[in-house]
Amino acid sequence: MQRIAIIGSSGSGKSTLALQLHTMLQLPVHHLDQYNWLPGWQARSYEEFAQAHTNLCTQQQWIIEGIYTRTFEERIQYADTVIFLDLPRTICLWRILKRTIRYYNKPTPSSAVGCPERFDLKFLNYVWNFNYLYKKEIVNLLEKNRINKTIFIFNNETSVATFLQSLKKRADQNNRLLNFTFLQ
Repeated sequence: MQRIAIIGSSGSGKSTLALQLHTMLQLPVHHLDQYNWLPGWQARSYEEFAQAHTNLCTQQQWIIEGIYTRTFEERIQYADTVIFLDLPRTICLWRILKRTIRYYNKPTPSSAVGCPERFDLKFLNYVWNFNYLYKKEIVNLLEKNRINKTIFIFNNETSVATFLQSLKKRADQNNRLLNFTFLQ
């Protein structure tokens, strides 16, 4: 059984990392945006989303990427491994701007059906303030679960690349993560 939760600000690389891990480990990937948004960027009711989230979490194997703080604690309870992409907001904003230009008015690989990429100042403000609003809560929850989870916190792109290189060397024939330690 392997359950990997990837969290972090928008633009931190969650979707990209999830797809890279999927390729290496052959675990199913779930992008939470696809469960939260209906066509035209209409949010599902919290109850619908929370039920879909619980259904995902109770599956035997998965990679779930997304933050959605209201369901974050449940996801962490089910996860074996948590990866927090704590990249600087300038990098996250730069990636979002590049993504917006590349996919403007088109879907991204992880977007919900009927939700094309768009320019949204409110969203950019959310990303700019993400650490101020959520980082303390995230770190506290990770610290609380540190004993019974494998937790990685990556602060830069180089550490993510090093992790992926290490994983390629340390994955066994059954596609399981081996011998990881807490990184900070």
